[in-house]
Amino acid sequence: MIDDDQILPNLTELSLCGKDVKMILQADFPQHLFGSLRDLGIAADDSACFPIWNVLERFHNLEMLVLCYFSFHEEVFSMEGCLEKHVGKLAMIKELELCKQDSKFGPIFQYLEILRVYHCQSLLILLSSSSVSFGNLTKLVAFDCKKLIHLVTSSTAKTLARLLSLCVYGCRAMTEVVINDKDGVEKEEIVFPKLKRLELRDLDSLTSFCSANYTFKFPSLQDLSVIGCPKLKIFTTGESSTPPRVNVWYGETSNQRRWASNDLNSTIQQLHAEKLLAGSSSYSVDYD
Repeated sequence: MIDDDQILPNLTELSLCGKDVKMILQADFPQHLFGSLRDLGIAADDSACFPIWNVLERFHNLEMLVLCYFSFHEEVFSMEGCLEKHVGKLAMIKELELCKQDSKFGPIFQYLEILRVYHCQSLLILLSSSSVSFGNLTKLVAFDCKKLIHLVTSSTAKTLARLLSLCVYGCRAMTEVVINDKDGVEKEEIVFPKLKRLELRDLDSLTSFCSANYTFKFPSLQDLSVIGCPKLKIFTTGESSTPPRVNVWYGETSNQRRWASNDLNSTIQQLHAEKLLAGSSSYSVDYD
């Protein structure tokens, strides 16, 4: 017979459905029972009617949280009257993964180092808040979010000082990665000081990284992939700068690597012109 009192305190990873979580939250378990748990995955069901704060109270040492199928419950990230009380626990969560999640997002994001979003079909923009800094974020991934038009606002983009990797896959409605949310952007700069990897794949509607007249600087960029983005003819409307040599993959496949100069606009324009001259076959990837 399994002794839960011996096994549970040593668990570091756990996957639960909503009714399991609800049972644990309602039960009178000792506080230390899940003290070693660092990685928690929750798949919602009809019983998953609880705010995230209650989960943090019970699983108080979490570092990674995976949430799936919370589309029916828009209060999962409700913060009313709870933010100050739980700010310490929020700061411990370094990694958040959302799958088929249509709930409203709250201030949990500002403490994250890694954010992955999969199949969130109601999102129009991912990081929209200009009042929240995302200065701890090092990795951001968006995958097959069908209605996602923009990834981040220009104000929020300026807070991504530690971002190392930015990847967007299969978001067919996305027209630009950074959307301007300010008036008068003449001579303004947006700098991604640590970004090494930028990957844009299968974005059918993407016309530019940003259509506003910002100067973008990528002083640490090493790898740029622009694959399956047929409408991308220029990288940004404004200027852009990178290190002297950047690995660039462009076109319909990632088989061919090119070198870029420190001007991404010139590089993308040249590669797009070469693709038109060579002719291109139809290209499609199913992300369902």
